[in-house]
Amino acid sequence: MVFYIHSIWATFLLLSKNDMQIEYKNMNGTPNFEEYSYDALLDAYEAINESKYPENKAMVARLLEEIKGTEEAIVAVKKQKYSTFWPRFFASFIDGICLAIITYSLSLVIGFLPMWAIPAFELLPFFDLYIYSVALHALSGQTFGKVFMSVKVVNYLDGDDISFKQAFMRDAVAILITLFSVAMLPVDSVENLPAQYNELLIWILTVSLAWFIIDIITMLSNEKRRTMHDYIAGTVVINI
Repeated sequence: MVFYIHSIWATFLLLSKNDMQIEYKNMNGTPNFEEYSYDALLDAYEAINESKYPENKAMVARLLEEIKGTEEAIVAVKKQKYSTFWPRFFASFIDGICLAIITYSLSLVIGFLPMWAIPAFELLPFFDLYIYSVALHALSGQTFGKVFMSVKVVNYLDGDDISFKQAFMRDAVAILITLFSVAMLPVDSVENLPAQYNELLIWILTVSLAWFIIDIITMLSNEKRRTMHDYIAGTVVINI
């Protein structure tokens, strides 16, 4: 029964295709090819008898070329939209300068703090980058560097502004690395804290460098230049 129905359907499709070819070969007028889809135009181009209907054949060929050109233009625009490697690279330098200014400004007030608050304040340089990044990305999707370089972090699925959770998730791995490093830091007294900085910094920089390399490899491996932390947070960086 199934085979019988399938045979009837196949015969119907074959006859329909033959009728379509006959229609193209015997057309007296010009169909409205502009309403045809790309696939329908391809079928029409193959079916039209060029010796009898050269104008129709040429029109279909022109429309096919226009659609192809339009699609290529769309691809080029999308590629430009997500071509953010160098803007992000320079934005990081600008953000570094901004953070240096902020950190220096905060260091000026350390002399006015009570002794019990100094250790926590001295750990601030390890986390100020994440406070800066999460806060600004949650507010507008842009740090000062990204504003200057005209790039923005948006939600990958719909292009809307990202949430605080997404802003946090972008830096979650780096934050965990730093938290783990600080937790491993032996502190016997306030005086001993600065002496441990070099060892802690070397550890953080080594692990952070490994994570940075993973991010770069991931970014260069996809067309939209999404890093690993973009995949984690469900975000993408675009030119605006």
